[in-house]
Amino acid sequence: MFSERSTVEHISISEQNSDQQVPALNTWPRLNDDAIERVISCLKSRQLSGSGLDIINEFEASVERWLGGGHVVSTNSGTSALMVALLALGIKPGDTVICPAYTWCATPHAALLIGAKPKFVAIDPATYNICPNALRQAMSSDVKAIMVVHMHGMCCDMDAISEVVREFSVPVVGDCAQAHGARYKGREVGLLSDVDCFSMQKSKHLSAGDGGYCVTKDPKLAQKIRDICNFGVETPKTNYRFDDVLRDGYEVFRECDQIGGMFRLNPLCAALAIDQLQELDSHIAGVQSVMNDLLTMADDLPFFKISRPISGSTHVWHKIRVGISEDAVAFTGLPMAEIRRQLRAALAESGIPTTLWTAPILPLQTGLAEWSGQTDWTVTPTHFAIESSFMVFDENFPLIAQDKDIARQQVAMLVSVWKQYFSETA
Repeated sequence: MFSERSTVEHISISEQNSDQQVPALNTWPRLNDDAIERVISCLKSRQLSGSGLDIINEFEASVERWLGGGHVVSTNSGTSALMVALLALGIKPGDTVICPAYTWCATPHAALLIGAKPKFVAIDPATYNICPNALRQAMSSDVKAIMVVHMHGMCCDMDAISEVVREFSVPVVGDCAQAHGARYKGREVGLLSDVDCFSMQKSKHLSAGDGGYCVTKDPKLAQKIRDICNFGVETPKTNYRFDDVLRDGYEVFRECDQIGGMFRLNPLCAALAIDQLQELDSHIAGVQSVMNDLLTMADDLPFFKISRPISGSTHVWHKIRVGISEDAVAFTGLPMAEIRRQLRAALAESGIPTTLWTAPILPLQTGLAEWSGQTDWTVTPTHFAIESSFMVFDENFPLIAQDKDIARQQVAMLVSVWKQYFSETA
């Protein structure tokens, strides 16, 4: 049913009809003069690297206040956050770590980079999140940790996942890279797992250009993560000077008592993140308002599928994946791959960029096929869910960056093109 390809195709604004008038779009992140001044001030401070820096402490404290709890340890990337979380939880080379079959490759890479083995688990096609029933079936004595991913900004079914966790007594690491600001039954994403890990890469809702952070409710685990981020050396959270180190005993202070690396957040990124955090809730509320309009209109769109928040949770719409119902194949007489190609081309002509983002699913990607297990993933609902869907809008010009009227105009264009396509192929 699906065409094979070795690279991820991308249809963008640059490929659209030259006669189409496209409104000027804002890039992300949106930077104001205060953000720029904060970064300049950090440069002038000369505190450009090290542990316990004032700007790093300010950022971590800001996130703790924003979440309403937890202990935050900043890192230089979301991938590093996942790695150090697994290390701090005692995951060792050869251990098996469960990972959803659909996510960005950084999730299984974090396990592989410390010598662990990812075990891929099916997703729920309605949510694109890990399927709790498939998770239970995948559990075995060699599984030492579970990585859940709140895909595209929608919370996983943590109650169902917690039932599995209680039965098998394994820690959970949350990949929350796309879920800044999401909530699950009154609890913030960031306070749902043993360690929740975030990315602040350019496209993320909380963007610092690069960077990340771990959140845990366990202060001892937080300290272990902090030490791993600083070469495995016991690391005070407060700032220190070299003469203090000499006075207190250089040899004792600098002793490495566990494996670690240099995973600390760059202070310039921390400065930018502090500014971005101040406006984050407002930006998220804006994109949620626009997407609520789309969810209302979606009921009248032929063969249109989009994930909706599970009961009691919120969706922050970091990415927007739309699916095509299987019934569209019989309706049009075309294979799914061709329907998707034509829809994407029509959207591009109208100024709506699309991408496949990451495809195929992870067990079918060349670099990860070794860990695909015994499953023929090409015939699974997980495979079909991704091969019959695509992302709309551009991560460089996302809905969250746009003024509401422009964002609503983009959504209206998506709806119009979708309706027109299926009316013309009837």
